[in-house]
Amino acid sequence: MKIVIVWLDSKNAESISALGWNGGAGPLRVYEKDNYDTRLALGKSDTLTLFTSATDAIIWMKANVGEPTQVSLPCAQVLGFSKQELGE
Repeated sequence: MKIVIVWLDSKNAESISALGWNGGAGPLRVYEKDNYDTRLALGKSDTLTLFTSATDAIIWMKANVGEPTQVSLPCAQVLGFSKQELGE
């Protein structure tokens, strides 16, 4: 399963941040599930949480502001990322 890494910068954020190439100026970084840059999980006991439901992802991100999580590509599209941004 392909995923992207996303997070909220604040509880009231109007947009979702995502990990991209070239300091965010390039396309989003797409990884295989649980096969992302391990520096993202530093200080965490396990792998990043994975979501396939946009509703569940948003609820989690609002409760964990600033914490990265994995979302499936279909979930990322529901969250507002385009196929072009996802490299599809």
